[in-house]
Amino acid sequence: MKNDGETVKLVKIRNPWAQTEWTGEWSDHCPNWEEVSDEEKERIDFAVEDDGGFYMNFEDWIGEFEMFTICEYYFSAQREICIQACFRD
Repeated sequence: MKNDGETVKLVKIRNPWAQTEWTGEWSDHCPNWEEVSDEEKERIDFAVEDDGGFYMNFEDWIGEFEMFTICEYYFSAQREICIQACFRD
């Protein structure tokens, strides 16, 4: 994402249980978002909602998580494909 001419690497995460969200840098209510244009927010689908979805910068993401799962659900076929991975030390 571009922020004031600088590239920022963000990861969009969705907590499927929607019980907690990241509260650090680039969280929904972080002041950093005030400097991001409305066009850029729309491009990356940014929204301040209590829905379990949030952004983190890449460095925080790899520092906070040990593993991750990526799932894509295909409604028409009623199936999903998931990939699970761990970060190496």
